[in-house]
Parts: sequence; structure tokens; C-alpha cells
Amino acid sequence: MTRHWLMDEWRDTFVTELRLQGVPGCQIGEALAEVDAHCADSGQAPGEVFGDPAGYAAARSRADGPGNRKRISVLPAAFKAGAVVAGILGLLSGADAVARHTPGEVTAGQLIPAALAPLLIAVIVTAIQQPGHGSRRALLAGAFPVCVTAAAIPQFLWPQPVLQVPGPALLATGLLLLSLTLGPAAARRLPADRVIDPRTGSEAFRIPAWVPAVIRYALPAVLLAAVLAILLIPVPPN
Repeated sequence: MTRHWLMDEWRDTFVTELRLQGVPGCQIGEALAEVDAHCADSGQAPGEVFGDPAGYAAARSRADGPGNRKRISVLPAAFKAGAVVAGILGLLSGADAVARHTPGEVTAGQLIPAALAPLLIAVIVTAIQQPGHGSRRALLAGAFPVCVTAAAIPQFLWPQPVLQVPGPALLATGLLLLSLTLGPAAARRLPADRVIDPRTGSEAFRIPAWVPAVIRYALPAVLLAAVLAILLIPVPPN
């Protein structure tokens, strides 16, 4: 069966659940092949045979045992999130200070998001990796506005400076934090843990080349554009 990179809803949920459980792509391919073979023989849809895809994936994951699992580690993800938020705020504040030829200021409203980011990411990563979580997509959809709100509101409520740093030093610190956190992901290829159909040896679904490119370069590109705009667009006189 030829399948595009977007599968039907049942299989997409099934694969997503197994991915989040850290199941290797080869095992996911075997599970999909079994589902397809059974459905082809019975003439039934996978939901009719196997029920809820998240629940079936969780049961399948438990039955297969730990194996070669590669799950997201909560603590590294949490610390990385805090470093990324601090790096973004330092980069933009430092660029603004350099453009205005003023000392860089770190406000209470900037420190709060950097402190909250690790906690929020730890909660999100822990929640999405719970087996059989049927509302995972809703959770992920709600996580983005929550994180954006948690980052934006404190900056309006607590704009008081708590620390002054030379603009170039603040800019360099932001660049260093982002280089350490985003640099490795942008410099290397994403792990090629493909979902292979054991019957044909081909990928069950092929992800377009632009998808990993967007994952790697979207945030650095947006930040670069923001910094260039701050540095190159004239600042109105006070």
C-alpha cells in the first residue's frame, strides 16, 4: 500500500503515539504492516478492529517491552527551554541596546519567563509521553498559546529593570545561549529513524525535505530577521 507523508487519522494517531513512546521506526513499520494486513484480509477499517489508536498503541508498546526506546528526557528538555528563552530575550534586548547606544537592561518581566520555561516544558513533555493519552493533540495545541502568554504577560506587568548590562555583552550572551541550544540541532541532520514497511523495504510514509528544514531553521531565521530589523531600522529620537 502506497502511503503519503500524511496518513489517515487512525494511523497518524497510532504512529504519533508510538513515536512519543520512543518505539523505533522499524518496530512501528512492523506494527503498521500488521494493521494493514489484517484490515486487507477482513475488509474492516483499523478503528473497527483495533479500537482507539492511542489505546492500541499503548497496549502494543507495553506488549513489546522497553526494547530500544529513545524517549525525550525531561530534565535536558526543561533546561534547554530555559536557555532558549533567556537567549532570545538577551539577544533582542542586547540588539536594542546596541542600536540605541544605551546600556542593556534585564527586567523582572524577562527573568520570569526564563524561570517558568523549564517548568512548563517539563510538564508538557511528561504529559505527552503518558501512554494512551487520547487528547494529546489538544494538549499540544493548547500548550503553544499558554507558553506565549506566560512569556509575554510578565514583560508588560513587570517592566522594571533589575540589572544593567553593557549592550554588546547582553547581545553576546544571548548569541552564546542560542548557539549552545539551537546550534547543534541546526548543524546536524535529524535522526533518520524511518518507519519502514517490512513487506516492501520502503518507507511507510515519506516526510518532505522541507519539514525537517523548517524544524531546524525557522526560529534562527526569525531571530536573525528581528535582530537585523532592530539594528538597521533607524530608532526615532526620544
